[in-house]
Amino acid sequence: MANHVYFNVTVDGNEECLKGFSSAMETHTVKRKLYDGTEYVCRELLDIDKLKFMPEGTYDKDGYLEDSWNYYVNNVGAKWCNVEETEADYFSGYSAWSAPIQFVLYLHEYLYDHHDKKHSIKMTYEDEFRNFIGVAHYKDANFDWEELDEGDIQEEMKKVFGDAVDKEDFWDGEYDEGDPQEIQDEIVWQWFEEN
Repeated sequence: MANHVYFNVTVDGNEECLKGFSSAMETHTVKRKLYDGTEYVCRELLDIDKLKFMPEGTYDKDGYLEDSWNYYVNNVGAKWCNVEETEADYFSGYSAWSAPIQFVLYLHEYLYDHHDKKHSIKMTYEDEFRNFIGVAHYKDANFDWEELDEGDIQEEMKKVFGDAVDKEDFWDGEYDEGDPQEIQDEIVWQWFEEN
């Protein structure tokens, strides 16, 4: 089973850019069923490979993406990716093993070429077990990113808890400094804010 990498993406641009973003993150109406069989209608993002800013895929006679693993790895940056929530200037979701860096780059290039050359995009992401966390910035048709691995995060935790971090039962202990999970969350969120 793949580790989930949770990501949040924020677009900062003019009104035309945000309209372009909204249009690019195209949704469609689908029917779903609840566990009890009750049907309901909702709007969902199109499959990522069908979004207008993504490279065209190759499809079989039934309309399914062929060689989806390679398409996603090469064009999204992860072997699969789910966008769970979209807003006027934001979307979030999760992907497998790595962040969708290439997917967001395609979106950035589309907005740059067609809507607003001065916009910027920021993506924060974290592995579900915090094996790594990262921030990617997209601006001026370029991007860069920075990551911390679990060793870097552990070093930050040592600044608060000292060598207790190395104990096998560290996460189960009670400390004057506070709850280890809450402190780690604060460290990660602070790093996201500062980068």
